[in-house]
Amino acid sequence: MNLEVYFQLAEDALKEIGVAPETVRKSIGQWALQKGSANIDLIIWYDKKNQSAYIQVSATVVKAPEQNKEAFYSEILDINAKIFGVGMVKIDPWIIMRHVREVEDIDVGELVRTIHRVATYTDIYDDYLKKKYWGAA
Repeated sequence: MNLEVYFQLAEDALKEIGVAPETVRKSIGQWALQKGSANIDLIIWYDKKNQSAYIQVSATVVKAPEQNKEAFYSEILDINAKIFGVGMVKIDPWIIMRHVREVEDIDVGELVRTIHRVATYTDIYDDYLKKKYWGAA
């Protein structure tokens, strides 16, 4: 599968939000940018096992706590029930806000909205969770 058209779509979306793609391109199919307090990763790849290409927009929210784990994970589940289009997952030891989908039929507008959504929710919940579980913003 030729991913070039999707790489270009990602760069067009970055331009749409005011980011010069060449300044945030890490490698082919990978970009890293900052929106507010969110460090966003945008990745496009082909999965041979599933024979499908995917796009992921993600950002680290917080490191999982060592204490109050039950309350923390319960709250993560409650938050996931309230937000839309993205979700928080644990990728040891981090809590990540992410959206993953197949690349087929995605357009620039959808990708722009997804980047904004990941950035906005990360910006909200990183500060909230840090304050609540660590006492710092």
